[in-house]
Amino acid sequence: MYLLLGVLCLSAATLMFSIALLGGRNPIRPFWAAEGIITYALLLIIGLFAMGCMYIFKSLLLEFPPGLLEVGYTAAVLTVAVIVFMKMKVRQRLKAFAAKSQSSQILPFDIEASNRKKQPATAHSDYSKAA
Repeated sequence: MYLLLGVLCLSAATLMFSIALLGGRNPIRPFWAAEGIITYALLLIIGLFAMGCMYIFKSLLLEFPPGLLEVGYTAAVLTVAVIVFMKMKVRQRLKAFAAKSQSSQILPFDIEASNRKKQPATAHSDYSKAA
């Protein structure tokens, strides 16, 4: 059972890292890819990776020859994780993001700048004209 939990944690960490990488490298940064959110997501990813490694190590110590059912479930989880990772096309998207960011000067998404209200231009100046 620990082998399956370890592989689930490692697969989830890998998929979450690839999503965070795509969000962080996108020249037009989505709202969910703000630096604070990505920082907390990376803490979760590191925790999942550590838990996955510990579960796999524990499974090798406690039940060295894992059962056939556990090996089958583990292989199914790995297969699904690899298929999802390949469908995400991470390499192609990262290359496209790099080419897009080099070809044009796109500023990253800034919530504060988009929320600022523009001051309407006044026709009359505050200064009085000298006669």
